[in-house]
Amino acid sequence: MRKRRLLKISLAVLGVLVLLLIVAQRDRGPVVDGRPLEEWVQDLLVTADPERRAAAQTAVTQLGTNAIPWLRISVRHTDPIWKQPLLSTVNKVPGIDRQDLLRWVNLYERSEIRAGGAAGLAALGEAAAPAIPDLVESLGDREHLVWNNSLATLRGLGSLPLREITNRLGQADGGHRTRMLHVLRNMKSDAAAAPALVGIIEAKQGSDEAAAAAAALSTMGHRAAPAVMRLVANERYELRVVGFDVLQRLMPAEHGLW
Repeated sequence: MRKRRLLKISLAVLGVLVLLLIVAQRDRGPVVDGRPLEEWVQDLLVTADPERRAAAQTAVTQLGTNAIPWLRISVRHTDPIWKQPLLSTVNKVPGIDRQDLLRWVNLYERSEIRAGGAAGLAALGEAAAPAIPDLVESLGDREHLVWNNSLATLRGLGSLPLREITNRLGQADGGHRTRMLHVLRNMKSDAAAAPALVGIIEAKQGSDEAAAAAAALSTMGHRAAPAVMRLVANERYELRVVGFDVLQRLMPAEHGLW
């Protein structure tokens, strides 16, 4: 029994050592003024001090497009599959304080890195366009901190994410799709997404996603009218009501025709 306990402790210690080695070797991005990019982008999150945020903005801007490869990788960071099993094993091993281990095995750390990556891309403005696929994918992240930063970054890119979002609307669902629709809603001057939004209203009438699609349509101006007319001419009464409601909000904003 004693040998078995020592073996478990030894394995746990070995696991911690392997963890420390992996953390030490992880790519933390290019270095600016002695700090890796991974640390700088953490200061771009809303919880950071304003002065530190300004310094971080300067550091990311200084790197420019050279920061994009690492930022794209960071947006896709996930927890290694061995983290949770390691914590579960430690719970069963006497003599090891789980809280001490949590200081190293931070289950939330990866989400902070992903959120920092999105915030770093926001600092680059339209130069971050190559990362749009990664940002759209991260709208489906389970962590609010991550998808909220990705949402803000995509909204700052204007109509650039249009093609990526409309191409992927059919593959997303739930909160992921709703956030994609919110980005489309921000594209007030581009109605190219209108047919896809009408399709969502037709397929999921009465849902939160359909409501978000209708709200997005209502901000797109008169060029969205042809797509909205599909709803107006629909044989289903409830869809015709939605169509007329969207038109009523759509036309006055552009030409005062209603």
